[in-house]
Amino acid sequence: MIPAAFSVFQSLWGMTHLPRGGPEWSIREKLDRIAEAGFAGIECDSGLAVGEAKAIGRLARERGLALSAAMIVGDRESTRREYEWAMSQGAEHVTVQPFGAYLPLREARDRLAMMIEVGEEFGLPPTIETHRDRLTQSLPLTVQLAELLPGLRFTCDLSHYVVGSEVAWNDAAEFERMIGVVLARTGHFHGRISNGEQIQIDVGDGSESDDAERFMRWWTQGMRAWRTDRENIHRKLRFVVELGPYPYSPRAVAPSGRPEGEEFSDRWAQALVIKDLAESCWRQSEKPVPGEPV
Repeated sequence: MIPAAFSVFQSLWGMTHLPRGGPEWSIREKLDRIAEAGFAGIECDSGLAVGEAKAIGRLARERGLALSAAMIVGDRESTRREYEWAMSQGAEHVTVQPFGAYLPLREARDRLAMMIEVGEEFGLPPTIETHRDRLTQSLPLTVQLAELLPGLRFTCDLSHYVVGSEVAWNDAAEFERMIGVVLARTGHFHGRISNGEQIQIDVGDGSESDDAERFMRWWTQGMRAWRTDRENIHRKLRFVVELGPYPYSPRAVAPSGRPEGEEFSDRWAQALVIKDLAESCWRQSEKPVPGEPV
């Protein structure tokens, strides 16, 4: 196995409307909380609503936090523009959600190849996120793209495939096979847990959740694949905890009849749980799989 380099980041989008039940933390308070909790960095995009996009890299570094840049793009011009922003902030990683949910295979391949090419021009090849309403929303198509593009590496957010397919366990073997193809190309993780009905669920401490157990098995599988991929010899693996605000996180219905009440889950507490689970998976990934030769 290659030398290990693993760290857990926190999504800045995932800090929206926190803390639960109180006034929202300022951007600096959010970064302070992230650093104090032991995260290695943050992930954010150039459209940061708090207006700190031009300074977010500096604010993060002042707290010892690295930066991963996220972007949603579709053409070469927008990809280059977002890369320029990411480089200006000192990003050490780029993850891309590519537009084009309904592109045919060849056009989808060409779009991803273009994005990888732009990333290589900037010296920072992207990982491509698996995500609903994006080019990768179809799991079978994504598997085909992996076969056509040897250099393709994924930001594995498996919650989208689980909720998008409602985890059709009547065909579990084929679902697992295709998920395995994606995990074999792991380059980055976005961490949340879905039960197939809700994109993001509260798993308590994770110890009594079948859904948490399933995702931890997948995360560990992807981490093992990353460890054995010689392409990663000089790379780092990052796991971004990404628990989003409403509507990702359900909230109570207010007297008005609208979902305007408090979120059911304490997302910050759950973010720390997911962090612990990811670190546990990384430790587990060091161990050989039972029955396989060492």
